[in-house]
Amino acid sequence: MSQADIPLTATDIPRIKIVGVGAAGIAALSRLHASGLKEAQLCALDTDATALALSHIPEKLMIGQNVTRGLSAGGEADVGRRAAEADRERIAQALEGFKFVFIIAGLGGGTACGASPVVAQIASQSGALTVVFASMPFMVEGARRHRQSEEALKVLRLCGADSIFALPGDLLMQSLGADATAPEVFQLAGQWICRAVGALCRSFSPRAAAMVDFGSVQKMLVGKAGKTLFSIGRGEGKDAFDEALTNLMDCPLMRIPQATSHTGTLMVYLCARPDFDISLLNKLSAFIAEKFPFHATMLVCAYTYESLGDAVEVYLFGTGDAAKPVKAPTEPPREPTKKQPVSQEEFGFVSTQAQRGYFDGTQPTLRNGEDLDVPTYLRRNLKIVLN
Repeated sequence: MSQADIPLTATDIPRIKIVGVGAAGIAALSRLHASGLKEAQLCALDTDATALALSHIPEKLMIGQNVTRGLSAGGEADVGRRAAEADRERIAQALEGFKFVFIIAGLGGGTACGASPVVAQIASQSGALTVVFASMPFMVEGARRHRQSEEALKVLRLCGADSIFALPGDLLMQSLGADATAPEVFQLAGQWICRAVGALCRSFSPRAAAMVDFGSVQKMLVGKAGKTLFSIGRGEGKDAFDEALTNLMDCPLMRIPQATSHTGTLMVYLCARPDFDISLLNKLSAFIAEKFPFHATMLVCAYTYESLGDAVEVYLFGTGDAAKPVKAPTEPPREPTKKQPVSQEEFGFVSTQAQRGYFDGTQPTLRNGEDLDVPTYLRRNLKIVLN
């Protein structure tokens, strides 16, 4: 009997837990629940008793009863952190025995920013592969929420999250156009997170048309916080596959600076109807290999849905060396000069190679010898002093 003929037992399939933290996390979790995901257990976690009561998720965990008295964290990350710390034992019990833990959150608010790192730390300490999917706030939501969300990302990395997939709100808005409303963008973020989490959960499912083993997925994701890539493409009709590949590369998430061709491990995931042409997997692999010529490893998997009809969806996950630091340019030796005191209120900006941000890797827009894709204060070497 070959290895492929040996039936998988319950002990061979890793147990997966998906924890939605805060209002946005629970909203995304509700989408997963409605999609009929059977490969994972879902848990809604919040300080807000009312929000949990309105949720249809069977497993609910209210934290910080003595901290918030059943109310929200009021946008304060410290309150969310203290609420989670107060119930560490209950959180640990909820995660006990799971090999793969997803944390879904909308960073910016108090519960998500404060409690998510605590949940990640507990999951990591239990030995589980810990992956975070987080939507980031819009610029118009203010500097405070942005600072709080960025700080939460840093703490998540320090607390042991293996991989963090962050979805910037402003980039998601680009895919919907200038007339998009905030609810539409939030809905899109929830949809993409749910599809991504569902794809990863099903990648090593026995029901997959082409599956990968959990060890390979674990090797791809473990210890890669801050060095991740995620994109999604969908096509319909006669040229559904080609359209999906085009949309995959045009996805706004590919414009994140870390989304470069220097990605160590890639996983491509095809969703199609049950009678899909198996040659599509070869075409998909060749397409991704051409677009990412420096990848070290590629995992390929597929899952089928009757409900897709003539539609095709393609997902791309990447981890590795996508966020290598940029080396500072070497300068010719200078004449010794007297040291001048540097004001601590002056900003020091990034090196020339890193100034193009989202436009890195594209053809420069030149005018009068200047690259207009580089912000004015950077290309003209202006100093900004805080008053």
